Amino acid sequence: MAYGKKTFKEKFNAVAKKVLLWTCLTGAIGGPVAYEYGTIQTQEVKITGYEDNNDKSFVIHTDKGDFNMERSRLHGQSEEDVVKMWWPINSGDTYDIKTYGWHLIGNWRPNVIKAHEVTAEELQARLDAQNKKKENYCEILVAGSLHSPTPSALTPATRNQ
Repeated sequence: MAYGKKTFKEKFNAVAKKVLLWTCLTGAIGGPVAYEYGTIQTQEVKITGYEDNNDKSFVIHTDKGDFNMERSRLHGQSEEDVVKMWWPINSGDTYDIKTYGWHLIGNWRPNVIKAHEVTAEELQARLDAQNKKKENYCEILVAGSLHSPTPSALTPATRNQ
């Protein structure tokens, strides 16, 4: 073998090491980003209780499950931001919360990014909008069934008219 020439195996190993290094780096960076930004959801919850785990971490219990309130560097949250968000929360209040993560085994719970208290007026307005939507849907169903011809009335001769 000539001086300075690499065998196929040596070239392959060098490329494989580079690919493995880039895969690990992108996984180490991309994994947490994909988890925190790929699992974001907003929901309305009613607070049933809360607990202070320590000075920097809190758990809120809701009608939709338990949620952590911890800092999130990727979302720009400091420990002070979390305390400010947690402090006004009271049992029995309703909140719109923005979270990321999944409910899994143990203490693995979604983390709250934002919490906004929903006032009684907002709740009533949402309920009225839902009821109106249901009424409109029922009217459409009833109107559609009264005015549309039945399938048996649509014979080939009447379909073309």
